[in-house]
Amino acid sequence: MHKPHNTTEPGGDDTPILAMEKLCKSYWPGATELKVLRDIDLSIGRGEYLAIMGPSGSGKSTLLNMIGCLDQPSNGRYLLGGDNVSTLDDDQLSRFAMKGVQKKTKVETENTEAHREGNLVNQ
Repeated sequence: MHKPHNTTEPGGDDTPILAMEKLCKSYWPGATELKVLRDIDLSIGRGEYLAIMGPSGSGKSTLLNMIGCLDQPSNGRYLLGGDNVSTLDDDQLSRFAMKGVQKKTKVETENTEAHREGNLVNQ
């Protein structure tokens, strides 16, 4: 697995915000297995950007569904913010995703209020 360079402040945590190891996703539309994602190894560090590109049917949407906690892998490991989300059931996955949305919304709300009050320092 690719280990990203440290993109945080000196002394900061260089744990990837997203790490996938040997991630696979298969569907069974009938008697035959359809392998959509095969052994995906991906690591994204804080401050890094990623573009997901490929032809139609290459698994881009399936990968995005995994990243967004909308679907689970068939095999492999997915760590999001250091938490292993690849083993969560549907209800746990939904709660985990909602917790992240609520946290992000709270930070944005606090920043907006601080900006209105003139207390926001450029970050």
